[in-house]
Amino acid sequence: MQVSDLVPSLIRTWVPLGMGALVSWLATKNFTIDAQTQSALIVVMTAAITGLYYTGVRLLEQRYPAVGRVLLGFGVKAKPVYVKPADPQPKLPPG
Repeated sequence: MQVSDLVPSLIRTWVPLGMGALVSWLATKNFTIDAQTQSALIVVMTAAITGLYYTGVRLLEQRYPAVGRVLLGFGVKAKPVYVKPADPQPKLPPG
């Protein structure tokens, strides 16, 4: 990954995490439960909602690329490009 791909990749990682945490926190505000149970519920819901959010947006993005820019990248136009790193040890012919 190039340095110019780092920022879009970080944005596309943190946005779904933030959305999952926000939705989970808001959802638990309607329940009257003890603080320990509420904390555990927020953790589990954050993981589930983040996964669902990211999967749903990525599926929509395959058909409608603008969806990914808006819902994953907050307007970042570039998607990160991941390339396989070059082999650090070139293979020498036997002999």
